[in-house]
Amino acid sequence: MVGRPSGILNLRSFDKIPIGATILAIMLASDQTTVSSNFKYKAYPLYLKLGNTPLEIRNKIGSHASRVLAYFPILDKPADGKNRTWWSLANAAIIHQCLKIIFAPFAKRPPFT
Repeated sequence: MVGRPSGILNLRSFDKIPIGATILAIMLASDQTTVSSNFKYKAYPLYLKLGNTPLEIRNKIGSHASRVLAYFPILDKPADGKNRTWWSLANAAIIHQCLKIIFAPFAKRPPFT
């Protein structure tokens, strides 16, 4: 079949998409940002962008092409300055749990399957 997207949908689901439906690519991004004028307080917002938006619009400041979906909690690094494996694992576990909560409404089957 010509035009079938690869890696997007399971092949059984692809044939069940209604005619005229549009598949939207969803992109997520997160980066540290400061939330105070003295740069003391930081946050990690989770941004949502649509992949179907042209690149020059999607990444342009002021285009409002992305939305803040959530803010991740921040764990302070260990005070002793050492690279602690447990800290990295705890941080990753918290982020993954946050993602599960954020995307729980989308975990249900799409209406066309």
